[in-house]
Amino acid sequence: YLADMSGIRSIDVSVPASASELDHLYTTGNATGVDVAGDAAYVADGGNGLVVVDVTVSVTATLRGVTPSRALRTVTVAL
Repeated sequence: YLADMSGIRSIDVSVPASASELDHLYTTGNATGVDVAGDAAYVADGGNGLVVVDVTVSVTATLRGVTPSRALRTVTVAL
């Protein structure tokens, strides 16, 4: 998964020489960081806050929820 300012992209890197995009989920903030734990991606989305995305199926990521924040830039998940 890759944060790219407009959201997150699911990238298939099973063959590194021919990586390909599987999905792009747009967010309303500026996505600057992403961490994945289990079937959820946690996105640092700037002024939008923490965005939680269901990545159970990587080709159809869906929004689970948003926790507002003033200027979230990085995210690390510890379970």
